[in-house]
Order: sequence, then C-alpha cells, then structure tokens
Amino acid sequence: MSDSKSNAYGYAVRLIPILCVAGCVTALLGVILKKNWALKIGAVLFLSGIAFWGLANGGALLWGFVHTVRKEGSRPFIKYPWLSALYVFLMLFLLASGGFFVWLIIRTSAHSK
Repeated sequence: MSDSKSNAYGYAVRLIPILCVAGCVTALLGVILKKNWALKIGAVLFLSGIAFWGLANGGALLWGFVHTVRKEGSRPFIKYPWLSALYVFLMLFLLASGGFFVWLIIRTSAHSK
C-alpha cells in the first residue's frame, strides 16, 4: 500500500538469511561433532531468523497500513474491503508468527539444562 520502507526493515531482511544459514550450519556441526550446546545455539539462530522474517514483514505491512491511513484515510479500505481484509489478515499472521517464534526461543532457552 506504500512504497516507503524503513531502514530497520532493510537491515532485518538482510539479517534473515544470515541467521538461518548460520543456524543450520551450526546445528549440523553440533550433530556431526555430537556437541549438544552447538545444536542448541544453531536451533536458536535458525528460529531467530524465522522470527525476524515474521516480525520484519509484518512490521513492514503495519508500517504501510498506518502510512496509508494517515495519507488517504479509510477510503482504500472501504473501496476494496476483501483486499483490505486479506492485507490485515496477512499482517496479523506475520506478526503473530514472529511473536510465536520469539516466545518459543525464550521458552526453550529458559527450560533447557
């Protein structure tokens, strides 16, 4: 809905593949070397990449939503109600996915020995 992007979005999008690949490599090395701590660190890195993906894209959609409402009011949402509902659903899904993976990382890190 908006072409403007924040610098935070750009940094997060560049960080996602780095976290996911580093997590996979670290977890794989942990399995090969039979080091449980490396496996845990790799899993946390990988899940952090997934969390960044959800939060960055959901945040960008929220940014565009707020920007559109400030610029044009509610006219685009009244004119295209189904598209607007899909947009809001996707935005909430991505934010909830990112939040879930952050919760999962915190929960598993707190309960691991």
